Amino acid sequence: MVLAAGGHHWLTVDALASRLRDLSDLVDQHPAWAAAAVFGVALGVAAFSLPAATVVSLGAGYAFGAPLGALLSVAGSTLGGTVVFLALRRAGAGGLAARLPGWLKPMARQPWAVILVLRLLPVMPFSAINVLAAAIRMPLPVFAAGTALGAYPPQFLYALLGARLPALLAAGERPGLGLLLRPEVGGPLVALALLALAPVLIRTFRHRA
Repeated sequence: MVLAAGGHHWLTVDALASRLRDLSDLVDQHPAWAAAAVFGVALGVAAFSLPAATVVSLGAGYAFGAPLGALLSVAGSTLGGTVVFLALRRAGAGGLAARLPGWLKPMARQPWAVILVLRLLPVMPFSAINVLAAAIRMPLPVFAAGTALGAYPPQFLYALLGARLPALLAAGERPGLGLLLRPEVGGPLVALALLALAPVLIRTFRHRA
């Protein structure tokens, strides 16, 4: 899943496509090591804020199928994101709360809904959500559980594509973020996000009534 270019290593769809046979061989011969590798790559991508979560999910889905592949990638990215979140809190990111724009401050009162919705919908980069969560002093259990639950549906969709990756590439299709913009795919994610927001909306309307 890694492509060397200019002295740096990049995780790209092209690099993944060129290594599918190697990945298949690794899974066939050493399935436990392959699972650990997927988990470790997902962790590293999240911990170092690399824009490669989609490629990891595709590769995980190709290697292990959608349910298990998504589980491995979500577990790794959740742990990596949590490490970053804790580092940001230790560095004093919580002090940014007082400097947040007024429209962002209510987020601190609804941390569970915030993390679920932001992980479900691709409206902010994974790393930016980590910073925002630390800035609003989100509780650690809420951050970790919300990240895992919210990230699973979109990563499952990418893993599902990964399981069909050879056929997609043969047909000239290139899986990417555009998948989540399709109504048949983005619609269910929006519905889940609205479901996560429902308790917040109900409380807001009750207070105003």
